[in-house]
Amino acid sequence: MQQQMQLMDAAAAADATAREVVQQQQKQQQQHQTQWVAAVAAHLQQQQQQQQQQQQQQQEKGMQQQMQLMDATAAADATAREQQKQQQQQQQQQQQHQHRQHQHEQQQQQHQQQQHQHQQQQHQHQQQQHQHQQQQHQHQQHKHQPQQQQQQPQQQQQQQQQQQPQQQQQQQQQQQQQQQQQQQQQQPQQQQHQHQQKQHQHQQQQHQHEQQQQQHQQQQHQHQQQQQQHQQQQHQHQQQQHQHQQQHQHQQQQHQHQQQQQQQQQKQQQQQQQQQQQQQEQQYSEGVVLSVFRGA
Repeated sequence: MQQQMQLMDAAAAADATAREVVQQQQKQQQQHQTQWVAAVAAHLQQQQQQQQQQQQQQQEKGMQQQMQLMDATAAADATAREQQKQQQQQQQQQQQHQHRQHQHEQQQQQHQQQQHQHQQQQHQHQQQQHQHQQQQHQHQQHKHQPQQQQQQPQQQQQQQQQQQPQQQQQQQQQQQQQQQQQQQQQQPQQQQHQHQQKQHQHQQQQHQHEQQQQQHQQQQHQHQQQQQQHQQQQHQHQQQQHQHQQQHQHQQQQHQHQQQQQQQQQKQQQQQQQQQQQQQEQQYSEGVVLSVFRGA
């Protein structure tokens, strides 16, 4: 009986020691598990904080890039506007210079026309003087003819009434012959004068024809200037359209660049979400392992 009692006491003591050992081991395992869980949680928190910081940095970079793009677009628009203003000012200056040259040419043409008209007036005045001289010459001839007519009856009366010597008759005949010679000499002069008048009329006609040609040339020149102005207006309109197209293309390029940046940001956000999902899955799997380990 004593031996049985001793054995029972020894077994009880061994059980007690075994229980204490097991309890201590369980305590150590629990401490180790709690430390490990705390370390994993801290590590996960650090990863989450790092991811959040990376997301904030990426967002800030995206905002900075957008601001830089907006500043670049504003600067490009301003430079384009300044270039347009400068081009418009240059075109206006060129047009004003051409307009001044055209006015100067027109003034010169008007001055030439005035000089030409003055020459015509002088020429007409000379013609009038020449005609007046002709009229005076004809008037003198008319005056001279009645004197001859008067001389002839006087001669007849003298021949009938008086008997003069033959020398007087011969002198009168000589005078008559001289008068006839003078008349014959005046006839070719008159014919020359008429010929000169015809030539002068022909010159006037030619001069009028030249004036008409000059007027026609002026009209053609004005028509060409109008066509040039119309072409310049069309060219300016085309340039404005081309500049508008360039601005539109520049805006499209900027818009495409912004879209690409947004797509890159979306890809980065998707990658971050995938990383977060992977971390959550890891945390879940680790939690399952711990729960299994604790259950064991």
